[in-house]
Amino acid sequence: MSTPSDSAGIAGARPRIWYIYPPAGGPGLGRYWRAYLLSRAWRALGLESLVIAPGYHHQFQNLEPREGFQDVGGAPHYFLPTPPYGKSPVARILAMLRIIPDLLGNPALRVLGRAAPPEVVVYSSPYPFGVIAGWMLARKYKARFIFEVRDIWPLSLTEILGTPSWHPFVLLAGFCERFAYKTADRVVSLLADADQHMTTRGMSADKFCYIPNGVQVISEEGDIGPAATHPLVLHIKALREAGEVVVIHAGNMGATTPLGPLLQAADLIRESGADNIRFILVGRGELEPALRDQAAALSLTSVEFHDQVERAVVMECCRHADVGFASSPDLPIYRFGVSPNKIYDYMLAGLPIVYANTREENHITATGGAIGCSVDDPEQIAASLVAMISMPEADRRAIGDRGRRHVLLNHDYSILARRYADLMGLTSENPTVNGDLPT
Repeated sequence: MSTPSDSAGIAGARPRIWYIYPPAGGPGLGRYWRAYLLSRAWRALGLESLVIAPGYHHQFQNLEPREGFQDVGGAPHYFLPTPPYGKSPVARILAMLRIIPDLLGNPALRVLGRAAPPEVVVYSSPYPFGVIAGWMLARKYKARFIFEVRDIWPLSLTEILGTPSWHPFVLLAGFCERFAYKTADRVVSLLADADQHMTTRGMSADKFCYIPNGVQVISEEGDIGPAATHPLVLHIKALREAGEVVVIHAGNMGATTPLGPLLQAADLIRESGADNIRFILVGRGELEPALRDQAAALSLTSVEFHDQVERAVVMECCRHADVGFASSPDLPIYRFGVSPNKIYDYMLAGLPIVYANTREENHITATGGAIGCSVDDPEQIAASLVAMISMPEADRRAIGDRGRRHVLLNHDYSILARRYADLMGLTSENPTVNGDLPT
């Protein structure tokens, strides 16, 4: 749980990094934990950081608005006063845009900036609109400015949602994108090949740095006991003890995670006579009602839908499941890479994966921790699941072990935080930035 903290305590810690991320997550806050985990890892390196976010976001776990300085699981946060907004697209667009005046006009941040000015300002968001405010804050405090790209806007609008390129919202996003690539000292992306797009929008190639999504290797001590006794974990353990094979999907149920073919595959598996495979779908998203209707129409008693749960519970579920399922749709935007949080969590849990995607060669299957199949072919998905389940347990465990080794070597947040610190020129031995950032 978050506990209030005053600005004097935060200022006394002299934050060097201001990390701005609207849907900030962490224990009791939300599911997007990158800002929280980077902040914790930076502190372990002797660096200080402050995560800055709106006090209300529709992806927060608890929708009660927050405000002011708070400690979230050991990571200092500042929540901008933000009123709740509705579900309409207009309300959400206005909420995206208001981050600019909220950041620039906030009196508490002005006080903190005078007492302990940041040396690096990072603006990280699924949408680019606040990048102008992030740059202005960096200029004000003579700090370095880093733009972190999670989703490539406006391509996410035009290639995923089909929004016309002439739409005013797309044009505004495009302006902010080009502004960011031009003004940022460095551009970090969670997508390995995003620079192929960014350089066509005015970014100098030498600004780019790939720092992928990461994993929290060690669970918070207080989370282990409650997670182990969560009803969903106990349910999965009971299924296993009863001889069921558990296939789990934990994550978004939206357009970027096609699950309809998985339900068709479950129907094919049932028709083949396999009656001991249980599909556990955990999470939420805009397509969840349609998926529930599809499962009901097919009379799929082998498929269960469960509400979104804390990450510690998801990890414990994955430790007791047999196979993890993930999918990526056939969209041109994925030519720049994918950033699959849930897949890395599967791997961290040592869970072998069936990954439905459109590319024969991809970095997920290349790790040896997953087998691939076509995203839109239920027969291939069914065949891949049956092949994984039919393997000797030692072979299936070996696949899971290879995935776990991969994330420990490449996605541990202590490693990613060090890469970020080196990029910023901030280390415990070199705590201030002077001159150019390192190349």
